[in-house]
Amino acid sequence: MFASRLTRVARRTAPLRSCFRGQGLKLALLPSRHVASQASKTSSSSNGKGIISRKMTRGIIGCLSATTVGGLLYLNDHVGGWEGLVRTVSFYSLAIPKYIEYRMHMLMNSPDDVWDKLHEETSKAG
Repeated sequence: MFASRLTRVARRTAPLRSCFRGQGLKLALLPSRHVASQASKTSSSSNGKGIISRKMTRGIIGCLSATTVGGLLYLNDHVGGWEGLVRTVSFYSLAIPKYIEYRMHMLMNSPDDVWDKLHEETSKAG
């Protein structure tokens, strides 16, 4: 009984074995009728508007939705909502240019009076 079942499986998978012979691939034991039905499904939808493009569109929409929801949750939980976002943007709009200016003066080895003037300007602005 077991031998006859193996013979039937071998007959059904013969087209698969002939396709992948010598490529070192392990084959799943799929019946040839399953392979033929899958081939007919993919060939009928290869006109560009078939299943693949719908799946890709759904995937893209799903990823964008998840990213948007995740971003809004992060904004609400970690930044403090819209109010926190406004504070963060106003801080970094002052801090980043001043940081660049401080680094520039460090590289140029500016004298102490330039540093004092820069400290005063920064403290008045913030």
